[in-house]
Parts: sequence; structure tokens; C-alpha cells
Amino acid sequence: MKRIIILFIFSLIGFGCSSQNKDSEYYLKSGQKSFLAGKYSEATNFFLDGLKHSPSNHELLYYTGLSYQKEYMYDSSLFYLKKVDLLFPHEREINLAIYQVAPKVKDWENSIKAIKVLIKSGDKEEKYWKDFIQYYGNREMYVNSMYYLRKVIPKEPENIEPYLQMCNFSALAESLETAQAYNDTAVDKFGYLDELKSNQGTILAFRGELKKAEKIFRELFNLDTTNIYYKTNLASTLSEQKNISKKKEALKLFEEVRLQTSANSLQLDSIVNNLKKEIQK
Repeated sequence: MKRIIILFIFSLIGFGCSSQNKDSEYYLKSGQKSFLAGKYSEATNFFLDGLKHSPSNHELLYYTGLSYQKEYMYDSSLFYLKKVDLLFPHEREINLAIYQVAPKVKDWENSIKAIKVLIKSGDKEEKYWKDFIQYYGNREMYVNSMYYLRKVIPKEPENIEPYLQMCNFSALAESLETAQAYNDTAVDKFGYLDELKSNQGTILAFRGELKKAEKIFRELFNLDTTNIYYKTNLASTLSEQKNISKKKEALKLFEEVRLQTSANSLQLDSIVNNLKKEIQK
């Protein structure tokens, strides 16, 4: 009798698993049909219902990520793509999707990880050099960005952009000699363009030669008083000097920048408030 009961229990367990598999398969196929028809919201609902029955199902997790991507819901998309990558690591198809989605939500770490998988699975590293430069730079890993810039510059000798980036990242990495060397090379190659003048001002500012930096940034600002980049650089250089009149000018410029753009508003608010305190001392 006991044996019959045990067999009966096992048969129930088997029936339950079979039922779950059938349910998840139904939702997967229904979702794929909606997905191919461009009905992404409907597809997402099918996939989510399927995951209730089979939470670790490879295809359901993957397609949920893809479906959310099609709906421009990138945070949700990346959540499911990262989950399936955790359960089934280093799959090319999954990481290709992560590579497309992660930058949308500024997840630079997973963007880089995805690229490395794509390279290991057959892609040429050169295809992703510029992505590495940007993503490592966004993570403030400037030396890594410089590593890939050294690969790009010989390949694109007539492109000034890598020189500008190298100068900027070198300065941020506190390698001012490298920054100066690349800026000088760019000047010899392209002439003393405004972008390179600005770089020179940045190098001087990092060196603490604020009056020389101010002169360059003021010349550039006078050429185009609407340029936020020139205005911000001039304001930053003025704010670092002890002269109160220059701090007041910096405050005025920063307040103009704050009105012109909403970017980094919290940082600008902090700068403005600190400047006001310094002026009132």
C-alpha cells in the first residue's frame, strides 16, 4: 500500500512539472507570435505570464528582455537580460542584446562586459575601440580610454577627435605631459584650432597657471558668448582665483549656464552656492 501511495505522489509531481512545461511553452509561443506581429505589449504580458510558471526559463527571460526593449522600456529590458545572462552566462545572443540596451540606461559596466563576450565569441576588437573609449571614460577609467585611443589615432590620422579625447583624458588622469604632447602634435597637424586652444587652456588650468588659462578661455568666449563650453571653462578658471571681482564674474557666468541648460543642475547649484559663500566672506 505504501508503495502505491509513493508511486501516486511521484506521478502527481511528474504531472505538475509536465503541466508547468506545457503552460510555459504555451505562453512562450503565444508571446513570440505577438512579438513577430509587432504587438510588443501583448507579447510582454505573455512572456511574464510564462515566467510565473517557469521563472528560470531561458527563452522566456530572453524574449521578455527583447520585448521590453521594443517598448523602449530599457531598465526593464536590461533587468531580464542580466538575469538570463546570470543563469546562462557568456551567450553571444544575450550579450548582443545587452550591448544594445545597457548604454541606453548608462550602465557602462555591463556595456563593457557585453562587448568582451562579443569579442570572445568572434567579433574583432577593433570594431569596439570607440565604444571602449567612451564607456571607460564614462566610468572615469581614463587610462583604459587612453589605451584604446592609442590604437585609434594611427588608424585615423586625419581625424582630430581622438587627439582631443586623448588630451582631455590625459589631463583627467593627471598625465599632463601626455596631454601636452598630444595637443602639440595636433596643433602641428591641424593648426591652432579653437578646440586645441581650449585644450591648451585646460592643461594650463590643471597646472595651476590660471591667468594664462583665463586669457585663452576669455579669447574663445569673446568669439562666441553663447558657447556653454567656453563660458563654463572661463567661469571655472575665474572661480579658482582669489580676486573677488573674478569670483563675482564667475558667479554671473555660472548662473547664465544654469539658465541655458538643465544638465548637471545639482552640480551647478552646488558650485553657485559655494561661490556665493566665498564672495560673502
